[in-house]
Amino acid sequence: MIRLLFGFFLFSACDKGPKVVVSSAAVKGLLVQLHLVQGENPQLPSLQFDPDLAVLRDAFDKQAAAAHVYIDPDESAKLRVMVLRDDVPSEPGTNAKTAGLCLTFSARSDNPLLGDSTVFWKEIHVERGFASKYGMKSPQMKLILFHELFHCRFNKTHLDPATTAKAEAIMFPSADFDDPELMGHLDRYITEMFDPALMAKIPDGPSTEDILKQPGWKTLKF
Repeated sequence: MIRLLFGFFLFSACDKGPKVVVSSAAVKGLLVQLHLVQGENPQLPSLQFDPDLAVLRDAFDKQAAAAHVYIDPDESAKLRVMVLRDDVPSEPGTNAKTAGLCLTFSARSDNPLLGDSTVFWKEIHVERGFASKYGMKSPQMKLILFHELFHCRFNKTHLDPATTAKAEAIMFPSADFDDPELMGHLDRYITEMFDPALMAKIPDGPSTEDILKQPGWKTLKF
């Protein structure tokens, strides 16, 4: 069983040394880490897209367009990094291996003279071992990327396997990569998941407004 974790982990662009102060809060049941950059105006990271992952991203966007599913260009632009990693963190308290994460980052300065300095961006991190084991063109890698892109493109969380059909497994929180039914019918399942009625069943993640309301921004001590 391979767990596909969804994380709204919020980090700052400047995460070295004493310049960053961290607070945690809960937004719709998801852990949020709010970071203030002391005395500096945080910057967005440079664009970084692994070429093979970018191919799957483009296939996702093309399939969404064919299904007449709108991708907000502002949300699309927030995805700035897609990388393979050797150390994608596992879910605390479980032995399940994490295949991929959609990460939302946020930072703002503690300097009031800079005004509203808050920046947001998103990253997708994929465990390199799965790419090596299955190959970048495998249905397993397509499942990982399409799953994470549903998070990052549409701000969606997970479906509950106990209350939804197997055909909606693309957005379950975990998947069995050796399940012949799931992998053998993956393209059909993905096509069905782009149906607006099915997409509406997937709960939304926290909005920017939810995040900015968190008291952690005001209670950090310097």
